[in-house]
Amino acid sequence: MCVCTRNRTTELARTLASLSRSTYPIAQVVVSDDGHDGATEAVCRAAEVDVDYVLGPQRGLGANRNRALAAVRSDLVVFLDDDCLLLPDFLDAAVARMRSAEQRHGDERVIVSGRERNRGHLISAGDQTFLGFQSRLYASDERLRSIVINATVFPASVFGRLAFDPQLVYGYEEVDLATRAAASGWVIVHCDDAINDHRPSPRGRDDYDRHVEASRLYVTLRRYARTDRAPLRAAAFAIVAPGHVAAANIRRRGVAGIGPAVRTMMLAARMLWRSR
Repeated sequence: MCVCTRNRTTELARTLASLSRSTYPIAQVVVSDDGHDGATEAVCRAAEVDVDYVLGPQRGLGANRNRALAAVRSDLVVFLDDDCLLLPDFLDAAVARMRSAEQRHGDERVIVSGRERNRGHLISAGDQTFLGFQSRLYASDERLRSIVINATVFPASVFGRLAFDPQLVYGYEEVDLATRAAASGWVIVHCDDAINDHRPSPRGRDDYDRHVEASRLYVTLRRYARTDRAPLRAAAFAIVAPGHVAAANIRRRGVAGIGPAVRTMMLAARMLWRSR
């Protein structure tokens, strides 16, 4: 179990308390602290579960997830945000689904994505639209290429080959990893009964919109160009997406939206340049 956190001690305490109620034994809990906060370490020491506390690299969520992974010793990996609760029967349901699917797809080749309850709504994995938004429903017989990060069980073997992109400060790091995992031969299956409770905290979301938008542009273009090997689709996205970002910002803010749109596109361009 990996929990990435930054300056949310109250929420983290609730998250760790929820782990103690799991009906499936949790082999290891890793908390990677991107805030380097003594209060966070104290919460980990006081938790009802044993916690391996590590200091994050303070470069954003993608890099912090990788830091947590570096401390993992278990065969299964679950990421739970510090404002999420693990429901008692989540792991029982998800692991049972994994073992069943492995009979068809092979040991350590199955990733299970469940659902999260978010503000009263149950959310399942959605596929990306052309513009990269995770809002397209999968057909019943369609293979998944995305996950709900707070309700997913990975075989640790995934991370022997893949890692989260450290450039992704916030948003779309799970889409990027899932699409690459699916392209690399792992099978993502859905489990309706594997549910966790996400209670989004307003804290720690500084500059959230800009990073999420830039991440969407970067991840989606790179997916088309590299993972899907669809150069025409990548070129079409590169032409259409910046205009969409500009139009959306202008609709929300009027002429004042031009500046944020330009900054978002410049951030995405820098990310693409560094990933060459």
